Amino acid sequence: MRSSDRIHDAFGSVKAGDELKSLTKEYLKTARQCEIRQRRRADAGKPVFRQVFAGICVILVLALGGGGYFLMGIPVSYVSIDVNPSIELALNRLDRVITAEGYNADGTMILDAVSVGGMHYTEAIEQLVESQAMQPYLSENAGLTFTVASESGQRENALLTGIKSTSGCREHGGLGYGADISAVQEAHESGLSLGKYAAYQVLLQYDSFITPEDCHNMTMSEIHGLIEEHENEHEEEHNGSGGHGRSGGHGHSHEQKQ
Repeated sequence: MRSSDRIHDAFGSVKAGDELKSLTKEYLKTARQCEIRQRRRADAGKPVFRQVFAGICVILVLALGGGGYFLMGIPVSYVSIDVNPSIELALNRLDRVITAEGYNADGTMILDAVSVGGMHYTEAIEQLVESQAMQPYLSENAGLTFTVASESGQRENALLTGIKSTSGCREHGGLGYGADISAVQEAHESGLSLGKYAAYQVLLQYDSFITPEDCHNMTMSEIHGLIEEHENEHEEEHNGSGGHGRSGGHGHSHEQKQ
């Protein structure tokens, strides 16, 4: 029963004059209004504080929840793993795999057999390189190559160091290179992984007729072999004049050979 109903019933049983009843009701009404105003003044600061606190909580939830999730879904680094299978991992700021893409039929086949989404990149490399699906491609001279591109040189170096520590790299003679992150989009537009595109760019310096399609159908060992042949020829041509040709691999910065 509401408070106003109880007051009404109580006054219904009082044997008093109409004027007394009217005055008493008015007094109680005024007293009630005063009490309400006092309570409102006492709590005046509380709703404002609660609203501000609630707003801060919402911002934190968005930043750490939805906003944080969004940021963790943005790739900031790329690791290309190339033998004949060409696989490229896109990493977030925690160096975890956001996406894994195969850039030829063999690479797609490997990823159909091995799932690496959400893994730390070193764990993903171990899973891929040591998988049964990858073993047929890892001959003694397979040319296993890891190519890294990142938004900062410091992160790139850290990623290369991490790759160097993996057993998949050490046990199979893996080579590690750094590449400019701007090359990632160019590689994809050419239909190549970052690693094969970087090797293609080196080979293109010696053979202007080589195309991305040619490299797409070549193993990394074959590409490395062509680069080495051209470099040896270039060195021989300049030996008489005291020139020095480059030696080994793509000739990229940050090379780390196991």
